[in-house]
Amino acid sequence: MEYVNDVPEMKMGNQNAIVNGLHSTAPVQRVNGIIYAVRYCMTDPNVIKAIEDLTRDESCLFSHNTGYKVSHFAIAALALLGIHAYEGRNPTILSLIQTKLEL
Repeated sequence: MEYVNDVPEMKMGNQNAIVNGLHSTAPVQRVNGIIYAVRYCMTDPNVIKAIEDLTRDESCLFSHNTGYKVSHFAIAALALLGIHAYEGRNPTILSLIQTKLEL
């Protein structure tokens, strides 16, 4: 999928833009898709499946191996949406859950 900056549309709650973000080739767009899926409480099975798939996405934001991973956001999102409780101890994921992805 080609990179398209859908963030302005995501901010307005455009569900198609959010879903496109979840399937984007750009890690930052995938993270934005996750954030806005949580913000708009999107629990459609296709959205949840896309987020579940992203729990295995080890792409890093900011810098290689030192930034947040897409998977961190996906795991936090599933906890915040009430899909899967997070019982781990990863401080990054715990902080994302604490902030409710209100970044």
